[in-house]
Amino acid sequence: MKRLLSVGLIGLVVIASGCEALVIGSAGAALGGAGILYYRGRAEKVYAVPLERCYDATLIAVKGLGYGLEKKALDKKSGKVVAEGVKSKKITIKMTALAPESTKLTVRVGVFGDQRKSQEIIDEIDQALGRS
Repeated sequence: MKRLLSVGLIGLVVIASGCEALVIGSAGAALGGAGILYYRGRAEKVYAVPLERCYDATLIAVKGLGYGLEKKALDKKSGKVVAEGVKSKKITIKMTALAPESTKLTVRVGVFGDQRKSQEIIDEIDQALGRS
């Protein structure tokens, strides 16, 4: 009886989450070992670097890609960079300190997201972190 209840609950969770679970599953499969999750128009990656270093690399990446910097902010727990990309698409990059040496980065391009551009930005941040 307990096993049947467990299987039923798992089935209910899968049914209740619907397409969102498929989006996460397909994104995970598509990006595999890259360590990037693309979900609901946002790309996320966790870096094993302090927040300040991730923030500096993000500014270098935005400049390197030729995007116009609109806003930037940094405090002890988070950072945010807003830029204007190609075709005036707003690019929002948020950083959150998870630990002293761990930072979660979230990239959103435009209103609905752009997976290819988000990946391009993350690749540029990766390169900037390698240079610093």
